[in-house]
Amino acid sequence: MSSSEEKNHAPARNAEGNGLRKYEFTELAEASRYFSNGNRIARGRFGDVYKGVDVAIKKLDISEDDHWEKKFQDLIKAFGTVHHENLVKLIGYCSSSSDKLLVSEFVSNKSLKFYLYDEKKRSNLTWARRMKIAKDTAKGLAHLHEGSPPIIHGDIKAANILLDHNFNPKVAEFGLDNLYPKNDHKNHPSQSVDVYSFGIVLLELIMGKNVGKRDISKAKSIMEKLKKKGNYSLKNDDAGLIDPNLIGHYDASEMSRMIYCVAISISKPLLSSMKQIVEVLEGAKELQSFNSQQDPSPHNGLAFNYGPKKFEYKVLADATDGFSNQFNRGRGGFGVVYEASLTFQRHTKDHKTHTVAIKKLTYEQDDNPGKEEFEKEIKAVGAARHRNLVELIGYCSTKHDKLLVLEFVSNKSLRYHLHGNKTLTLDWSKRMKIARSAAKALAYLHDDDFGLVKFFPQTDSVTHITTAVNKGTYIYADLDSKQVSEKSDVYSFGVVLLELITGRDPFMDDGIVKWATSLPQMIEGDDLIKVKDDFVDSKLRGVYDESEVKQMVYCAAASVYKPPISRPTMKQIVQVLTGKLSPENLWSAESPPRQVNPDKKSRKPNPNEQNPSTLLQQFKYEDLASATKAFSGEYRRRKDSCFEVYEAVISSGSNYEQNVTIKKLIHFSAQQKDEFEGEIKTIVNVRHRNIVKLIGYCSDEHNNRLLVFESTSGKSLKSCLHAEEGKNSADLLWPTRMKIAQGIANALKYMHEDCKPRILHLFVKLDNIFLNEKFEPKLAEFGSAEFFPESATHVSIDKMMKDSGYLAPEYDSSNKKHLTDKFDVYSFGVILLELITGKQSVVEFDRHETTLVKWMLAMPQFKRSPFKGEGKENFVDEKLKEYDIKQMDRMIACALACIHDNPQKRPQMCKILDVLEGIADLETLNLLP
Repeated sequence: MSSSEEKNHAPARNAEGNGLRKYEFTELAEASRYFSNGNRIARGRFGDVYKGVDVAIKKLDISEDDHWEKKFQDLIKAFGTVHHENLVKLIGYCSSSSDKLLVSEFVSNKSLKFYLYDEKKRSNLTWARRMKIAKDTAKGLAHLHEGSPPIIHGDIKAANILLDHNFNPKVAEFGLDNLYPKNDHKNHPSQSVDVYSFGIVLLELIMGKNVGKRDISKAKSIMEKLKKKGNYSLKNDDAGLIDPNLIGHYDASEMSRMIYCVAISISKPLLSSMKQIVEVLEGAKELQSFNSQQDPSPHNGLAFNYGPKKFEYKVLADATDGFSNQFNRGRGGFGVVYEASLTFQRHTKDHKTHTVAIKKLTYEQDDNPGKEEFEKEIKAVGAARHRNLVELIGYCSTKHDKLLVLEFVSNKSLRYHLHGNKTLTLDWSKRMKIARSAAKALAYLHDDDFGLVKFFPQTDSVTHITTAVNKGTYIYADLDSKQVSEKSDVYSFGVVLLELITGRDPFMDDGIVKWATSLPQMIEGDDLIKVKDDFVDSKLRGVYDESEVKQMVYCAAASVYKPPISRPTMKQIVQVLTGKLSPENLWSAESPPRQVNPDKKSRKPNPNEQNPSTLLQQFKYEDLASATKAFSGEYRRRKDSCFEVYEAVISSGSNYEQNVTIKKLIHFSAQQKDEFEGEIKTIVNVRHRNIVKLIGYCSDEHNNRLLVFESTSGKSLKSCLHAEEGKNSADLLWPTRMKIAQGIANALKYMHEDCKPRILHLFVKLDNIFLNEKFEPKLAEFGSAEFFPESATHVSIDKMMKDSGYLAPEYDSSNKKHLTDKFDVYSFGVILLELITGKQSVVEFDRHETTLVKWMLAMPQFKRSPFKGEGKENFVDEKLKEYDIKQMDRMIACALACIHDNPQKRPQMCKILDVLEGIADLETLNLLP
């Protein structure tokens, strides 16, 4: 495009003085070449960013939140008051019912990430530039924090620090976090979130890399050693902390100040502010004495004296009258606990007397660790800070004695309230809160490898550790595990969940774990009524949340009764307890099944399979943009992490217009134009009367990749089968349902067994099946996986299939299991169940949601029906006044075979089709009871 043409694509300058200009959508579309991939600068958390002329245009992903419009307008008002040379300047915005966009200055030299994470480009970042980036970024953030109202960035990282042609930094993406629903850990974002993240950016500037958890742990350890030495100078970088490109080329005093700021930012963000960090980086504030025994006030200076305090043995002995039983509050897993009063300074408070718990650790014979080893572990554990963890205040270490000084929690233990308090019952809401909070704390510990077990010797078995702890706690120990690991904690936490559910003393009889051994069989049969009757604490008198009981029951069963390798992580348990992961997924996740050679036998070609077309239309990007009004939200039907889907009308010839579906690929595996077109060839010859036809594509030098299909704007099978009462124009009679089942089976059989190479669909569900005027089915969304890397495919599957009821039980995105055609077979089985019952893939049962598969499998009549010919009135859709009994038996048998929990036992689609069409008997499916 010529310079004169580019000027035509530039938005008009701000005509409203210092205010923000309101743009028309068409102006911004033209300026970005209709949001072409060639003009796309980046994809952020909140939407894509496109280059105009001298501007950057951010096309926001609009939330379904009802309050989104108001939040957007509030954000615009706040942005109008933000002006700072180190913040990206907002110029204007666009707001319509379908689209929201922000227009800001264009920063020409890419991001800090672009230079810092690339070994060759990093040479451009001299020490002087890195120090200036650090100072100026801190100034920009301080300006945000001190504004009225204050603005929290919420996503500080190298990618959001843009650099101009002189490598001056400008912070981007600030304030957008407020537009979108928050995760649990971001319900109340504070300045400390930005302080911590900025500390990580400083560490990356020092190390010259994208740092991970191990780097952060290493840096903390090194900084602790520097603190002991009394200064922050790194001589010759023996610790390996500094980017090799900087060795011999940095200012030592500036490096010390930056390292100091890293330490206070990542260790005590709550006690630091960006203004104070600016003062230290600029040398306006002296580094405090590293050996100070007091934490400075955040108002007078930076807090740094982090970590546990060291106490003399005599001080702790005197506080407990020589560890008298008068102060004994019980024996825990690793020693005796005493209550005491000590005078010291805690956090930023003045010296005063605090009530503490003193734990006198007990070791077996010669296992007492050395002083240095013990203190090293103390400092590692002392860095743990979480609202649901008892804080480690200090310690004492002598040759013969090791003690911990801990925060004193006054309201006794969970054990007391569950089993020792005879007057009050711990209600369900408190139990659930305890479970969630404890799970979050353990997940935090596991992420950073903290815990008391670090103070005890590691052996090849758990024998040592289980004899070291109080023998009364054996019930919580995983004696089947050969080594102490995170899965040992998961087991113990599962026992605690059993206590919370049942209210039962874990030590009664043979122990709570043996007493509850029938729990796995009950949940596998989805017999939650029996679970509630037999296991939920009777003292609750039926007052509890059933969905929460289900979450806790599944977590307990998976934690205790699965072998260690198959137990969930604490992070997964948190997701279930907070409703972000279905309990069934937690229980059904198993090790990858053994792969076997699939049966290669295939049916003869079906007349439904059509001859491939040799013509595939190639579209210009501008024509598709025009058809969708620059890919406006008005025409968008769905947005996935990998693609957007639009409905439009395009011209196909002089006087012929055609309704089409346009899929605009967002995330593809860095394919060049010819590579993409090579992938097109994989699906171009897919021609089947029951598969949505590919009409053409767009692939240009600006990295725009689009697929154009025949229109799927007609009624979906979902809208016909599950329409609201009175809104369905015509009920689907039995012959129509059978025709739909056979058509989709035919399409899947064709894709799996007759296409070369084989094509997996991966998104088989009612939403992706469309019916023409004759109620013939068309399968849409095929071939998506061909264009995306494995990681993106799994992201898309998670978003489209999770909690839908169609997801095969063996699927686990975290393990990136190999996907086979049996994944599609399972989803097809769910569709058959919907055609049989008229129910949706997720149903309500006993006031809680479950999948249609689980609901049907829990019904004995369903499993017997195709062989006994009885019980159909219990589950067949009542709208089906008449149906062919033999055909119904065939469909039920096929559904049963498809939804088998073992993918290797699910038949190929050719066998399913043969049975549905009456070509083969039910015995073909190997389902006889």
